[in-house]
Amino acid sequence: MQIAWHGSASISIRVDGVEILFDPHFSKKEQYGDWYEENPHAPKVADYLAQFSPGLVLITHGHFDHFDLHTVDAINQSKQPVFTGSTDVIWALQYYFQIPGERLLPLTPRQPTTFKGLEIRAFEGVHWITREEGTRVSEKLRGRPERYGVMPCGGPSLGIIITGKQGRVYISGDTLLEGIPQEEVDYAIIFTGGLCSHPVTKEPTKIIVDPQDIAMTVENNLKARAVIPVHYDFVPALEPLDVPAMVETISRAANKPKVVIPPYHTWIEV
Repeated sequence: MQIAWHGSASISIRVDGVEILFDPHFSKKEQYGDWYEENPHAPKVADYLAQFSPGLVLITHGHFDHFDLHTVDAINQSKQPVFTGSTDVIWALQYYFQIPGERLLPLTPRQPTTFKGLEIRAFEGVHWITREEGTRVSEKLRGRPERYGVMPCGGPSLGIIITGKQGRVYISGDTLLEGIPQEEVDYAIIFTGGLCSHPVTKEPTKIIVDPQDIAMTVENNLKARAVIPVHYDFVPALEPLDVPAMVETISRAANKPKVVIPPYHTWIEV
């Protein structure tokens, strides 16, 4: 299995020769407005398109740092990949870009689907401002041009297990610990981070797993032999994570997983 990290939650993987891009978030602030938080390690879109060629783009949920409309549009026009995600994500792809049905692959939690010989199963995570609440917020924002792209859709935040000849890969999406399934995998790519400020209360809020959670779920749920934490470099977290401490914490899990911190925009073997 190969991985290339593009910063934040944006990752590319290759499984059985199939290239998959998750949650592209490469745009600049001037493309949206002052509300927008850039992925601090994003590639230039042109550089990404020159180096990578996804056959499948998977969007885990409808928040702007996972479903970046301008970036999705550029990838769609250049590469014309198949897109996959929840039925809410599929609706938004049709609404904003009129992508034809033959290039859309809807995912239903726990129901397997296939793409080029790979099995894909989705699991519903536990994350703030998603599900019905997310749908309500998305609908309110849709008629406000100055908020274009804040939240393209609601619906669930999905975690994904991809199974191929080279093994099973879990990609957590944004979720708290209780949203991680009881499934054994070979590789676990886990979106991790610190506390964030709640948009309404402004209180420090835990919205995705932290390193201690990762160690617990790798030991008890996933049994993964390799763990790749991502997303912790994204700006809105109130405090940056200490990467060496994070690696040490995850490594203390009983099954002693290998912890991989990938370089940006470079394919590596895991």
